[in-house]
This record gives sequence, C-alpha cells and structure tokens, in this order.
Amino acid sequence: FTAADDDLGLGRLWCLRGLVHWIEAQSAKADAAWEHAVEHSRRAEDERGWSDALSWLASSAYTGPMHVDAAITRCESIRSQLGSYGRAQALVLDHLAAIRAMKGDVTAARRLILDSKAILSELGISMHTAVSHSEVFVALTSGDTAGAEATLRTGFDRLMDMGERALLADTAAMLAQVLCQQGRTEDAWAFTREAEDAASEDDLSAQVVWRGVRGRLLAQAGRIREAKRLSAHAVELAARTDWLTDHADALIAHAEVLRLACETEEAARAIQQAIALYDRKGNTVGMRRAQSLLAAQVPA
Repeated sequence: FTAADDDLGLGRLWCLRGLVHWIEAQSAKADAAWEHAVEHSRRAEDERGWSDALSWLASSAYTGPMHVDAAITRCESIRSQLGSYGRAQALVLDHLAAIRAMKGDVTAARRLILDSKAILSELGISMHTAVSHSEVFVALTSGDTAGAEATLRTGFDRLMDMGERALLADTAAMLAQVLCQQGRTEDAWAFTREAEDAASEDDLSAQVVWRGVRGRLLAQAGRIREAKRLSAHAVELAARTDWLTDHADALIAHAEVLRLACETEEAARAIQQAIALYDRKGNTVGMRRAQSLLAAQVPA
C-alpha cells in the first residue's frame, strides 16, 4: 500500500494495527497506530475511517497511561473535530465522562453520559447502547452501586441475546465486582464464572477483574492460599498492560486478600503501589480511596 501510495488501505491497516495493540492492552502503542490511521484516512477522504480512528484515540486516553488532564484536552479536541459525526462523537463523550469522573467531577460526567446515550439512541446503534462501561464507572465513582448494577444487568441480558462475547466478559466481570462490593457473595461468584467462560485468553481486562473478585471471595471464605494465588495472578496480568487504573484496582483487590490473610505489611505495600499508579494517571478519586484504605491499614 505504501508503494502504491494507497492512503485508504494504509488508514485501514493502521487502524487494525491499533486494535491489535488494544487487545494486548498496550494503549500507547495503539495510540501511535491510530494517529497514523487518522492521517491516512484524512488524506484518503475516508470519513468513516477518520472518525473511527479519532474515537479510538479517545478510548485510549481514558484507559491508557495518559494523565487525566491531557486526556481531557485530547477528548475535547477530538470532540470539536468530529462535529456532526454522531456515532464517533457519542463514543468520545462516553470516554470523556469517565475521565471527568476520575477527577471527581461527577455532575459533568453524568451530563456527558446522557448526551452520549441520546446521540446513540437517535442513531439506533444497539451494540453500543447495550451497555456503557463508562456509565458504570461514573456511577461507581459517585458511590451508586445500585445504579451500576442495574446498568450492568440490563447490558448483560442484551449482550446474551445478541450473542456478543467479548463485551459480555467485561460486563460479567464488572457485575461480579459490584456484587462483591455489595456483599452478595453467591451472585458475585456466579458472575466470575460467567466472565471466565466468556473471556478469551488475551482479553486481559476481563481476565484481571474476575480473578481479583474471585480472590476476594475465596479469602472471605478462608481459602487464603487459593485467594493469594489468584489475586497475585491478576496483578501479574495487569502489570503487562499500560492501563494504570486497571493495574491499581488489581493491586487493591490483592491488598484486600492480603489483609484477610493478616499480612498487613504486604497489604500496605500493595496499596502504596496502587496509589502511585492512580497518581500517575491523575485518578484523584481512586487515589483518595486507596489512601483511606492505607490509613485504615496502618495502626495509629
């Protein structure tokens, strides 16, 4: 395609290269590929490819190593570029909402979620209106576990009906996490199994979350050795990624297992590592929660 000066082909290939890195949870590498895709698609006047690549850049701004402040700037810039490209515009708003929530700006985050959902509903795009993980993140950031559960359960049922597996795995894992937070052990365990069954081996996001949740459940049941092995594996998998919040969350889950194992010093170290990752991302809400856990962990 380079020899033929085929920008359309190059734009599509670079977009696919970005998706490969995304599956590997390597957002920085995906970013570089999607930036190439944006440029080649623009030259080829491929509006769909151009807008898709821009929306993917917004998604990596949310999940990847980019600091929250820079991520907001990026998403606002992309938002202004997209103009009337409704589908991509809605996806960018979705990611921007989650980024805003990380800073604790829940009111703005909720407004952005509503705007995103309204656009997608008007367009009749069922795949992306089935479930919004950003909406769940915003709900959890504000302490609304009931709202997060309702969104996830509705989405899970829709995805089951659609036969969609990749998004289903993440949805089940997140639902298990919410149910665990609510103390609903049996339901949480069941959804860790749903996530385990649906997740492909290279779906690191779902693989990390369901292991972290099940590790907590095992520790609560007194099965400490299994719990430590599973939650440590979740941390190991998360460390392969550049998804700082996911990595930090896995460390918090592991710290909870270590606390239940009465290994307080090790638990404190895991929380400190999580705080450093939240801080690198600029995830103020996550960092504050981790600091509260650490304060409770360390005797006065």
